[in-house]
Amino acid sequence: MPKEPTWDIHESVLLLDTYFRVERGDISRKAAIKELSEKLRRKAKRNGYLFDKTYRNENGISRQLLCMEDVITERGRLHASKKFIEIARLYREEPEKYARTLWKAKRMVAKPFSVE
Repeated sequence: MPKEPTWDIHESVLLLDTYFRVERGDISRKAAIKELSEKLRRKAKRNGYLFDKTYRNENGISRQLLCMEDVITERGRLHASKKFIEIARLYREEPEKYARTLWKAKRMVAKPFSVE
């Protein structure tokens, strides 16, 4: 299996959005992690990426959510990925661009619409 790709900008904004949803109490941490894992796997599948059971799994999402929490609360920034730091900066300094990026990311992971 090839090395797992690094988190892209769209995955990262979805991770930050997940952090905020959990913090607001909109969703439990466990449910949010499961939901994000499913969304990121769906995105990968749509993009033709062949992955195994460890790709963006719940354990990995949980660890990355803790990293994003450290970045957004400004704890542990020395060990955070550059992408996560950039997303936090985008959120703080360019909220309109962050909102557009999040909207696009949500569209990328949305379930296909079906009429039944």
